[in-house]
Amino acid sequence: MKIANKISLSFSAALVIIMGISLLAFYGIARNNLKEAIFQHLITTAQSRVNHIKTFLEEQKEKIEIVAESDSMESMLEAVVSNNSDSAKLMEQTGLELEQFVKINRLFYGMFVINPQGRIIVSTNKNEIGLDKSTDAYFLGAKAGAYVKDAYYSETTKKYSMAISAPVLDDKTSGFLGVIVARIPSDELNEITADRTGLGETGETYLVNKDKYMITPSRFIEGTCLKQIADTESMRKCFAREAQNGVCSCPED
Repeated sequence: MKIANKISLSFSAALVIIMGISLLAFYGIARNNLKEAIFQHLITTAQSRVNHIKTFLEEQKEKIEIVAESDSMESMLEAVVSNNSDSAKLMEQTGLELEQFVKINRLFYGMFVINPQGRIIVSTNKNEIGLDKSTDAYFLGAKAGAYVKDAYYSETTKKYSMAISAPVLDDKTSGFLGVIVARIPSDELNEITADRTGLGETGETYLVNKDKYMITPSRFIEGTCLKQIADTESMRKCFAREAQNGVCSCPED
């Protein structure tokens, strides 16, 4: 074989090798860029759900705070605390007002008032009156301000629920008079997380509580609420990074 032909073949072989390496490198870069773009899209989608949930919960807290700060609620609890002779009449009136409030606000399916000792004294569900809720999170948490209780299964209503509560304070002394509580069905949160916009055919969003139990349904698994633990690497990183910052978004790779 002539030297010129050998050089030509060697050059061609080298060119093929270089092109192959370049194509592999280009494919790797393109694959990584696509993966990063998809991941960033998931982050944006997850954050959108987080913002929606935060807005939803803040709106419900504001509604409960308005009721807690009303003159009628304060007057009723002041009468109860001081054993005023008008307390029974005022409690009956408050019960009617709560029933009307529940009818107007479709999100609430039950409301009740707890006295400073932790007992329900007024409720839209008469069977609850007299129950001791002194150790319940929605009573203890509300002593420090408006509070959202983690999703739970209510034995009273037989529903998966969330509870939002707020303290009732003496307008003059800021003394603690009691707590107003509203129950919201978990279905309201389920509707937010069930939105598949931006998730494609295999993506899903769901909420987990501080113990990593799913509190909204999975797209692919039945019966996950408060039963299925989502202990993934991304979830652990999220908890480590944002455990003190409320709701956080954790897109999976």
